[in-house]
Amino acid sequence: LTTEGYLYTDWPIQYADQTDTLVLADGSTGYGRPSLATLAQYDLVIWAQSACNSGVQGCFIANSPTRLGADEALRHYLDQGGRLLLSGQDLGGWEDGLPLFADYLQTALVADRAAGTGSTLTGSGFLSGLQITMTNASLYGYANGSLQLAPDAVVAEAGAPTVYPILTYDDSQLPAALAIDPCNADYRAAYFAVGYENIARRGKEQDPAFSALLGRTVAWLAGARRAQDVELVVEKPLRFGAPGAAVTVPVQLINTGRQPLTLQLRFDGNQWPVSLQRAGEALPAQLQLAPCRRIDLTAVTAIPSSAVRDAGDIVTLTLEVSAVDGTPLPALTQRAEVATTVFPTWQVAPSLSTLRYQQATVALPGIPGERAGQLYAIGGWADGGDSSGGNVVAQTTNERFDSCTGQWQTLAALPAPRAAAAVATIAGDLYVVGGRAAVIGTFGSATQPFANLWRYEVAADRWQERAPLPVALSGAAAIGVGDSLYLFGGVDNGGVLRNLSYRYDGATDRWHELAPIPGPGRLFAAVAQVGEELFLVGGYPALSVVHRYDPAHNRWQAGPPLHQGRHSFGLARTPGGELYAVGGAVGDEGLASVERLVAGVWQLMPALQLPYRNGVGAAYVDGAVVAVGGAGSQGGSELLAVDPAFCRSTFSVDASVAGTGKPLLYTIQLQGDTVALPDARLHNRLPPATRFVGFVDNALNARYDATSHAIDWQGALAAHATPPAIRYQLTSDPRELTTGDRLTNTVTFAHGAALTFTRQTPVALLSTDLANSYKAVDQSRVRSGALLTYTIAIQGESYVSNTVTVRDPLPPLLTYVPDSLRYIGGRGGYDVATRSIWWEGSTATTGAPFANVQDRYLWGDNRTDFTGIGGGPVGGGAAGSFAVPYQWLSIQESGTVIGNGDDVYFCELPIGFAFPFYGKNETTFCVSTNGFLSFDPLGDAGDTTPLCPLPDRNGNRGMIAAIWDDLVVGDAIYYQTFGSAPHRSLVVQWQDVHRFGALTAQSANFQLVLMEDGQIRLAIEQVGTLRGTFSLTGVANPSRTQATTYACREPGRLYNQQAILFLPPGGTTNVAAQTIQFQAQIGGNGVAVGVNLPVTNTAYISASAPALPNGPLQRHATTLLNPLDLTSSRLGAERTEVAPQETVAFTLTLRNTGLVSAAAATAVITLPTALTVEAGSVHCVIGDCRGDGARVTWQGAVAPQANQTVHFTARLTQPQPDRTPLLVTAQINDGAG
Repeated sequence: LTTEGYLYTDWPIQYADQTDTLVLADGSTGYGRPSLATLAQYDLVIWAQSACNSGVQGCFIANSPTRLGADEALRHYLDQGGRLLLSGQDLGGWEDGLPLFADYLQTALVADRAAGTGSTLTGSGFLSGLQITMTNASLYGYANGSLQLAPDAVVAEAGAPTVYPILTYDDSQLPAALAIDPCNADYRAAYFAVGYENIARRGKEQDPAFSALLGRTVAWLAGARRAQDVELVVEKPLRFGAPGAAVTVPVQLINTGRQPLTLQLRFDGNQWPVSLQRAGEALPAQLQLAPCRRIDLTAVTAIPSSAVRDAGDIVTLTLEVSAVDGTPLPALTQRAEVATTVFPTWQVAPSLSTLRYQQATVALPGIPGERAGQLYAIGGWADGGDSSGGNVVAQTTNERFDSCTGQWQTLAALPAPRAAAAVATIAGDLYVVGGRAAVIGTFGSATQPFANLWRYEVAADRWQERAPLPVALSGAAAIGVGDSLYLFGGVDNGGVLRNLSYRYDGATDRWHELAPIPGPGRLFAAVAQVGEELFLVGGYPALSVVHRYDPAHNRWQAGPPLHQGRHSFGLARTPGGELYAVGGAVGDEGLASVERLVAGVWQLMPALQLPYRNGVGAAYVDGAVVAVGGAGSQGGSELLAVDPAFCRSTFSVDASVAGTGKPLLYTIQLQGDTVALPDARLHNRLPPATRFVGFVDNALNARYDATSHAIDWQGALAAHATPPAIRYQLTSDPRELTTGDRLTNTVTFAHGAALTFTRQTPVALLSTDLANSYKAVDQSRVRSGALLTYTIAIQGESYVSNTVTVRDPLPPLLTYVPDSLRYIGGRGGYDVATRSIWWEGSTATTGAPFANVQDRYLWGDNRTDFTGIGGGPVGGGAAGSFAVPYQWLSIQESGTVIGNGDDVYFCELPIGFAFPFYGKNETTFCVSTNGFLSFDPLGDAGDTTPLCPLPDRNGNRGMIAAIWDDLVVGDAIYYQTFGSAPHRSLVVQWQDVHRFGALTAQSANFQLVLMEDGQIRLAIEQVGTLRGTFSLTGVANPSRTQATTYACREPGRLYNQQAILFLPPGGTTNVAAQTIQFQAQIGGNGVAVGVNLPVTNTAYISASAPALPNGPLQRHATTLLNPLDLTSSRLGAERTEVAPQETVAFTLTLRNTGLVSAAAATAVITLPTALTVEAGSVHCVIGDCRGDGARVTWQGAVAPQANQTVHFTARLTQPQPDRTPLLVTAQINDGAG
């Protein structure tokens, strides 16, 4: 500011309980909270938040604008057209949802630790072209630096078109800073959620972009809204896709001026096809954009099928602007580049059977075409269960992953528990060295490092003790080269990080000390061989440094630094010499980012699907980098296919569910290896009760043998080849296979004598099911001449479609209304000769059909831009597996109140039916104010911290997590059961929910729906500030061994009007259905019509290929014609007791609830002998009423929906014993039989 000549006042808020300045005892000036009058004197206010961790020091709480009591002055300053630059990490944690954030900045927090030291940020809008690197100024002695680096990420609130990102984290693509330029106010603001201090200078070195960032921001804030202005905002994530894929990039056009504009977009420089779409539709040549409005577009790049890995294309998107009268505005022209690279993305792989992190991970390479590669995961930290008090404990588990079969196998356990041990291979065996575990001492248990070296003999599956390390170490890095093991760094028993280097000679069983690592000690680094050198990469707390060790000369040199510093990460080397640094952590915060070292430069690559991978292990196995474990995703495994491999050969089918007898299309895709395979084979024995229809594609000349009912192929596969696929059709026999049967087809791939693996494709078979079909009429009671609308719904539990025929002959009293027949698909009409409605066609699904043929819950939602851990084609959970419509059934008024509060757990609540959950029928449930439902009556009321992903071995047994977090319920939790068997459902609703400690007025409302068929639905009506940043959503079984996680601590994953469905094994969605409607007039065809006449219309529904097993279905709809109903008439007395010679007044109310008049109705009221009608007391308004001493009569008309009354008085003329009941009876005749 000084350099640029700005006049400013430095205002350190020292006394939050004071306003403006004050004179201190020593005569100096003290600073309190600036008042509105003070702020109003300045053109611009820069609020630089001192960012420190509230849980450590408490200063963060004191320095939040709202906590300081300064938010009101800031808001009023903005009301007067002020300009505000707000900066500071952690502000969102306390301000999110409060007026300054929600109403003025129109901003919402989505992540509280969005990046780490070394992360890069890219500018957009008025900061376009700037590249900034995270530093964390506290590391360099600046007073406004944080004690713990935790920069925020934020997004614009829904409905805020002129709030847009100006700085974005490159790793996560979440906004780090926003420009706020509201159209309905005169103020402007820029909010640096990253914390301006976190991108400040490193020591005395300052990035020129740092000053440019502030200069441009101040200039924009000081400016005024122009008459004509526009912003082109293009997200610039690292966009990757496979050959043939369509890669999308969000694009926003924002009119930040005061006049409407005409916009035109074009592409330049691209080699691959690119298009712009709006809501899935192609864009017109020109767009009209009103002031303060935004258009959301999608740029779609179509990667050619012939594109090879690492190929790329860059397209320049140019925005040309003109006034609405056509006058060009060249000064507003903007350009942005969109880059796309051909590269695979991570796929979910089979998980570790034991959930662990900081396990020793190493691979034994396979022999292409002869033996599959094998990955080992040994030891590590894991939850100790209830016996450990919720602590993690070191493990002895030893598991092996076969890359061809995709299966984990448990092997001989380590001789003793170890975590953070180092591992390497020598001559085909594994060597595990050092590590940490708990020891029991005088003052309890603690962890310490060990010096043990164990050799695992792979062929014999046994462990052998070898010479120990000269010093006990954990967190060291190891690698095997020839007959030697090299070990670097680690931490010793005194907690000192060591820079030691050792070589272990496998032949002599001796250790030799080598040249130390340059600089300070290294902990949780990783090492890999590149050429003749060993690369030691990264380390604690977030080192980006790389050192190259030359074993031949025992010397170190500097290597290319990481893009993102990290520790406890996986490091994998491919045969081509590429290094992949996978996941890890910055301090305590897990990472999902991935880097690749190519030609001496680290490049950002596709990120892991599962977040927070602190302590992940990684290795290269058969063409793929495999990542396993990690503190944030302990059970998760992922695979990145970077090279071709025979083990990547696939077998697929075009449907997971099919109707019996329907053709299925199978695809066999062979994949070559890195070397030529001269004797590749496949054998596909087709399932019994099936018929081979024929080949669709067969360029490889595979053979079908009818005798063995099998397909075979044998031949050579060239290196790196992807030969044409083999495709064929198969049908099932509906006479032998029916609903519920599973058709499993298996292909065996082989090469040579040793390498064999199989691929299976299960298909659930369903017969046509129309059992839930019904017929309905819109009116249950009508008068003659009324128009009726009939609906015939054809549906069942199965989504299998079929050819269906409907015949609906009309009864005599119904006359079809011409041209009233409505349907979608098929054909139909009205047959005059038979007076019948007819339709024939095929039932269709309401959405993309899906059936769960796996053995666990899968999920679907109403969002398509996320993937997760729960339900995709690889067992993962890719969104779009099935679509889920949003439905909200509020029970706030009708449901039973359970309770509210903080950390409260309610149990023994009735479900209302037997709910199937992981093989057990549950009849009661428990519910927590922390946003989850459980079937564990001994569960933890204060379970506030979800472990990612489920299952949580220390958590409740049998859990359904809606939004599991540390929550407080303000209103109540409600529950209510609906429906009748077998379609009942339980709704559990959380109303007015906040995160514990939040000051926000924004509350969340969400509900779980448990259905009798085992499906579980989550609906979020209002998310408030519970956007998924800290919460978990998923299901876990009672034994805490199996689970499905939808999302865990994923910022922005939850949103308003969200729908999520957890589908149990065997469950189906989107049933096949057809709806037919028509109108008919009743009683209008000259037939004599009476009253209270039921008119029943019957539809006959039949199917073909195959036919319904019990013949056509009959579905009826009945309407009562000309209803006349006096049954609700009442006779009453003014009192219930009478003494001799006293009188009692009686009233007969004749009530006609029908639709036609009771024109000749009569009533006879009979009195007991002790009662006598008083002369002259009988009275009625309409009709003829009389009394003759022992009875009262009435005759007349009662109009529809009307009442008639008869009044009379009777006297008790004959004494009776005390308490004798006297019965007065009225007999009513409606005159119509």
